[in-house]
Amino acid sequence: DTQRYFYGASIDADSITAKTSGSFFFNRQMIDGVIDRNAFGTELRYFDSGLNASFAFDYDTYLKVVNVGTVQGTWQSPKGASVNFSFDRRMVSILALSNALYFSLDPNTLPVTSPCAAQNNPPGYTLPAFRRISDLLTCYSSWDQLRYEVHEVTAMYSQGSLGFTTPVSARWQVGSSVGMMNIGSVAPVPGVLPMGSESTGDLWNISAQMIGTNLYSSRDSHVYSLNYQSSAKSHGVQFSYNNTSSIGERMQVDPSLRYVTQRDDSLVSSLIKTTRRVAPGLRMSYKLTKNFVVEGDYAYEYSVVDRPAGWNAADVLDNRETSRNKTYSIGARYDFQ
Repeated sequence: DTQRYFYGASIDADSITAKTSGSFFFNRQMIDGVIDRNAFGTELRYFDSGLNASFAFDYDTYLKVVNVGTVQGTWQSPKGASVNFSFDRRMVSILALSNALYFSLDPNTLPVTSPCAAQNNPPGYTLPAFRRISDLLTCYSSWDQLRYEVHEVTAMYSQGSLGFTTPVSARWQVGSSVGMMNIGSVAPVPGVLPMGSESTGDLWNISAQMIGTNLYSSRDSHVYSLNYQSSAKSHGVQFSYNNTSSIGERMQVDPSLRYVTQRDDSLVSSLIKTTRRVAPGLRMSYKLTKNFVVEGDYAYEYSVVDRPAGWNAADVLDNRETSRNKTYSIGARYDFQ
């Protein structure tokens, strides 16, 4: 039953400088006569012969939070080497006071001074349904307390990466990248996320690649990739190979191979669970005519999981699990030109 409206303004500039363009904005959202969101921000773009970059920023002066802060870009040298970078930090989702209406409040988490707190009500007390933002003040003594609640049930997402590729010969190029991701904690939300959610911690990914083209024909390619992934409780390595080859003018084949090994730490002991997985695959396509293509793919995966006794509370004996999965499909495509 809320009443909402918003107003704002923006300025767009195609040429702040000879190489820079962007926009600046202000936005105020109102709900039931109080501020829901009050933000300003910018989007900037930079274009040069070798460097392209963009930047976005959104700050809420009422909730006192950076909702979005991101920068990304690519630099390419005259000799063909390229560097890409990105950093993204944002609230998921955008903070607004009205977000509190989408979640049931927990009497056990409310301040003792609140009339809705569990200590001030009979056992089994349930909160009434809130239909307007002002209804929430029956449980919160101030808007500051409500703003704090909105912060607690919203996660901060952070992601960053840096990578490069460079040719080492006419047919080969190498590359590498490093990336990090972190999703922040979320407080318990009854009926949605009763136990809340812990932060993932920093999840790291480091990769190296070798890419070959036209090694034995005019249209073949080969991608060798090695990835290392690490988090607080898990570490893994993946090797993959992908090939694209043409047989005559009509047929294309894409074989692939992936091998994964992973170690997971137990939450209740110092034991380690190990996983090994191998997955070959093949994709083929054949042109019956210039526009009509028949294509199919087949993938097979074999995995072995070794879990020692005591890895979790239910494991009494050492346990080995093996699985085999097969997927395949066939279809046809017509390209209109």
